[in-house]
Amino acid sequence: MKKLKEINQEDLYEISDFLSDNINEYILANVPSKEILDIDIKIEVSYDDKLDVDVSVNLEFHELSKADSNIPDIAVEHSLLKLNSYLDENFRV
Repeated sequence: MKKLKEINQEDLYEISDFLSDNINEYILANVPSKEILDIDIKIEVSYDDKLDVDVSVNLEFHELSKADSNIPDIAVEHSLLKLNSYLDENFRV
């Protein structure tokens, strides 16, 4: 695997936005929006010799929702896998 280029603050914001967008898209593609009361996505991205990503998703469902309660975890896993390709295309040297 190639090394990451030097990542600056703007790059970190871009990576965070990428993850947030992908998590949100995954959730909305797998759960009808009328079953979602609230989505709270928290992402912390830092770079100090290596990229460190911490993601948490809190998803509040309508009480009658039949959605899988594991959707937030699956969305995070899915997005982190997509992040590898995104990093390869945009931040590897």
